[in-house]
Amino acid sequence: MGPRWLYEFARLRRGAPPVEQERIAWEALTFANGGKGGEGTAWGVRADAAPPPWADVTRVETQLWGEILAPLRDKGTCDATWAGRLRLLQDGTVTAQTVTDQLPFREAFLCQAVAFLREQAERGIRLRFCRRCKNPFAAKRPDAKHCPGTSCRTLAWRQADPVRFRKIRKDAYRRKVSPPSRQAQSTRILDRPRAGDAPSPL
Repeated sequence: MGPRWLYEFARLRRGAPPVEQERIAWEALTFANGGKGGEGTAWGVRADAAPPPWADVTRVETQLWGEILAPLRDKGTCDATWAGRLRLLQDGTVTAQTVTDQLPFREAFLCQAVAFLREQAERGIRLRFCRRCKNPFAAKRPDAKHCPGTSCRTLAWRQADPVRFRKIRKDAYRRKVSPPSRQAQSTRILDRPRAGDAPSPL
C-alpha cells in the first residue's frame, strides 16, 4: 500500500477477479485500521482478523464517494467525523492520533479517509478531481487539471493542440517505417570483421 492508495481505491473495479477482490479487501481493512503504508502507519491488522466481504468493500467505496468525495468535488465541503486520541507533550504541544481499531469497518474506513485527506494537506499535497474522468488524484501543482500519468492527460493535450499531436504521431511513424540512412548502413558494414582478419591487439 502506497501513500496514495485511497485515490486508487476510489476507482474501484466492481467486477475485479476473486484474487484481486481478496487483495483489495485486505488492503481496505488495513487502511481502516490505520495502516496507510510507509509513514503514518499506526495500527496493524490483528492475526485473527478476516477480510471484509466484497459487498462491504464496494459499499464503503460508494459511501466514500457519497459522504466525502462527491460533496468535496461538487460543493467544496462535507460533514466529517473523527475518532482518535489527543496527547499533551512536555513542551506543551498537543498531538493527535487517529484510532479506529475498535470501530466497525465502515466507520473506521471513513474516519481514516478524513485523517488521510488532512495529512495530505499538511504535506502540501492537494486534492484535485480530473476534469475528464471526475476521479480524485493527488497534485503538487495548484493548477493541475487532469490525472497524472494516465490517458486523461494525453487526451486533454490531444484535444488542446490537435495539429501538434498529429505531427508528433506522424514523425514517430516515419521513424518507425523509414529504413536507416546509407551512412549508418556503411558504418555497420565497415565495423563488421572480415574472415581471415587477425584479432586486434588489446
